[in-house]
Amino acid sequence: MGLAPDVILVGIGYKDFQAMDSLRNRDDTYPTAIPEYEMSISGGADKFLAFINNELIPQMDKKYKTDTSRRILMGHSLGGYFTAYAMLQDLQGNSKGFSSYIAASPSIHFNKYYLLNRFEEIKVQSGSRKIKAYFTFGGLEDDEDKDDPGMMKNKDVLSQLSTLFSNKHSNQLIFKSDMFSNLGHMDTQMPTFIKGLQWAVSDNR
Repeated sequence: MGLAPDVILVGIGYKDFQAMDSLRNRDDTYPTAIPEYEMSISGGADKFLAFINNELIPQMDKKYKTDTSRRILMGHSLGGYFTAYAMLQDLQGNSKGFSSYIAASPSIHFNKYYLLNRFEEIKVQSGSRKIKAYFTFGGLEDDEDKDDPGMMKNKDVLSQLSTLFSNKHSNQLIFKSDMFSNLGHMDTQMPTFIKGLQWAVSDNR
């Protein structure tokens, strides 16, 4: 038995590193970045999510024998931010493409914690469908960001999300989080994705 369950893994890439380094800012963020981030293009996560839901997923369902009840979105850093953005759309009833969301070191601080504030503001949706979410940070990340006075401690971000989701969205969402004490920002992907997949596909709610 392997570390993670058998999955159909779909990765969305770019033609080279230069393209990726630029276009991920466009595809993974919403809304348009405030000037201090110095991103030449940004704010296209709504279009990227529409592409995934309306073009990519139907193509995968047509080509492979997929389990539509266990479709999982995963991302790291800005990709983790995009994962959290997609989850926000799900909680708002705007996107139902995924059963679980796994975010490794998500850039929640983007646009002065825009997503954190939006999670606070959205209204609770009725309905029996529940999704799972697994968010992580590395314990060394706060030291990496110590020169930015506007950054919250990551344990406080997770605590705020956990409290919010358990109090306000418990009928919609099962939230789990971890701090990997000895890992930095660039080290959290694999443990997050492995543990997240194991949990997301389990029957333990």
